[in-house]
Amino acid sequence: MTMVEKIARAIADANGDDFATLAENRAALRREWEKGDIYYALAQGKYGFHQSDYLDMARAALEAMKEPSEEMIFAGWYRAPLGKIHADHLRQIYPAMIDFALKEGETT
Repeated sequence: MTMVEKIARAIADANGDDFATLAENRAALRREWEKGDIYYALAQGKYGFHQSDYLDMARAALEAMKEPSEEMIFAGWYRAPLGKIHADHLRQIYPAMIDFALKEGETT
C-alpha cells in the first residue's frame, strides 16, 4: 500500500466511509448503472465520494506538507545524532520524502 492510499483510507475512515467498498471512480459507478446495479450501488452509499476522490484529497494533503515548518525542522534536527545532520539537510530531505510518497505506485 502506498502512502497516498494509506492517507486516503484514513481520510475515508474519518469521513465514515469504507475505502475498500467505494467505487473506484465515477466511471465505475456508471458501469454499475449500465449493468442495472445502480440501486445496489446507491444502497451501499456509493453515490458520494469515490476512491479517486479520497486519493486526490490524500495527494493534496501531502502537497500541503511538502514544505516543513521551522518547528518540524527543529524536531528532526533535535532527534538526529549530535552533529550528524544539519537543519539545511533536513530542509532538502523532507520534501524529497514527500515527493517520493506522491510518486510512489505511479506507473510510467
